[in-house]
Amino acid sequence: MTKFRLLTLAALLAAPLALSACDKPTAKVETGHEAMEADHDKAPATGPAKIVIAHNWARPAAAGGNTAGYFHVRNDGGAPDRLLGVESAVSAKTELHQSKTEGGVMVMTPLADGVEIPAGGDIEFNPGGMHVMFIGLTGPLKVGDKVPVTLVFRDSGRIAVELPVQTMSAGHDEGEHHDH
Repeated sequence: MTKFRLLTLAALLAAPLALSACDKPTAKVETGHEAMEADHDKAPATGPAKIVIAHNWARPAAAGGNTAGYFHVRNDGGAPDRLLGVESAVSAKTELHQSKTEGGVMVMTPLADGVEIPAGGDIEFNPGGMHVMFIGLTGPLKVGDKVPVTLVFRDSGRIAVELPVQTMSAGHDEGEHHDH
């Protein structure tokens, strides 16, 4: 078994233990295109955050290299929440980053304070903008692999998701939609 698969297996086996040790409850999470679109026309919810993750994916990359992951976060609750960070066993370091152009040059900076997800609002992590940065991959990420990550929210706690490795964003390919 490759080192990457062993690390992935260890992360998957440890996830229930990590979640049970959390002092904050885990939010009800829906993932996928249907979840993102199903409640779009409903009145705003009240109460705690209800986080929905969709359009999640990561770029392929070689072992030892860096790559990025993307997703869409929607807060269907009546209170704001904050994405504080992200964790994954597939890289030596995993950070939230922002890409922007300054003086005609594209620069990437860590989002040290995380990202606010407004009540009833959504945030996009897309190429050229906010993204997850995987630094120092412990193994290669090939198209078809799934990257396990844990999104850490201030109020909603820890939410485990998988980022399918692909070359383009599912659901945004020339109008074609895919389910996660």
